[in-house]
Amino acid sequence: MLDPNNGVVGGTNDVHFSWDGTMKTSVAVSGQESNASLSSVTAFFGYTWDAHDVAIYGPIKNDDGTYSPGVYTVYTDCPSASPGCGTGTPITFTVNEGELGAHMLFNWAGNNDIDVVDIWTPGKAFGPSSMFTGAGGSNSASKVWDWMSKDSNGDGINGYPMMDGPFSSFNANFNVMGVPGACNSSPSEPTLVYPADRETGLGTTVEFRWKKSTDPDASDTVLTYIVTYCTDTINTEANCISSPPMTNDSSYGPTAKTGGKGMFYAGGAGLLMVGLTFIGGSNGRRRMLMLLVMVVLFAGGALISCQKNTSTEEGKYLDISEMSYEARGLSSHTTYYWKVEVSDGKSKGITQSPRLGTEPGYRSFKTQ
Repeated sequence: MLDPNNGVVGGTNDVHFSWDGTMKTSVAVSGQESNASLSSVTAFFGYTWDAHDVAIYGPIKNDDGTYSPGVYTVYTDCPSASPGCGTGTPITFTVNEGELGAHMLFNWAGNNDIDVVDIWTPGKAFGPSSMFTGAGGSNSASKVWDWMSKDSNGDGINGYPMMDGPFSSFNANFNVMGVPGACNSSPSEPTLVYPADRETGLGTTVEFRWKKSTDPDASDTVLTYIVTYCTDTINTEANCISSPPMTNDSSYGPTAKTGGKGMFYAGGAGLLMVGLTFIGGSNGRRRMLMLLVMVVLFAGGALISCQKNTSTEEGKYLDISEMSYEARGLSSHTTYYWKVEVSDGKSKGITQSPRLGTEPGYRSFKTQ
């Protein structure tokens, strides 16, 4: 805690922080859920304290993959879960690319719901203000924090002045370490390829096809996909069947595979070997005729073999950028809804196929 003259007035050095890795991009008028927690067993001036309704905010991701600053306004007289209710003094803070913003309600010595705002920058020691190094832990003033509470309003003092409570105009700073998945980005949306939306006349065996997703994080090289198809809507997801998890770097036998058109000559080569053996026992005009037949058969076998990685739907090639999953035993004369979800295996790193058809994330088709 820092006073308006940048003096250290107390604190604790053992704050525990947990976070689910998500970043809010708007302030809720009501019904906002916390996505983090802060706690300590060390008393502050003889009183225990707790923080609740902790919300982590981030910059705004643009359609082209760049980021714009996230500008957020919370109000001092709002009840829990309603930081944007519009009652009380507004507190506006900006979260730039690479930063995190934190807003919480703080309870201490009978003073409840004190608004605290911090803007965190990564990988820095606390400064320019001095850091509290007293009770509760052994962190030094030179410690480099995963997320350091910076000077948010340009007054030369770390943190942001509180607007309410017994420490109004004082700055409460929280510096935190070890946040798994803090910088994780979700994979891109899987693009659904086949069946086309609202397609009709399909058989009871359908090979779903979609474009592989990409992940902005270079370390996330393996993505996992699940296909879900239902005879009801997304609102209830009744009568749904989901595929086993499928990764983008594996193949799965007859019912799921990754794309890659390849030449496979075993069929044509086998016919050629048989033909040559047969021709070896013939002579003259018969030998020439059989050789011509074998050449035609070989070409046909090679052509057929080139199709081995195509979709089960005639003429639908499985491109190298695609994946597929074959569903069998569908009901006749039935409308199905389907979607694809992709995950990078990290907290909240799940993306659903985009809205298509009448339900979010789903396409529909009908069997004959």
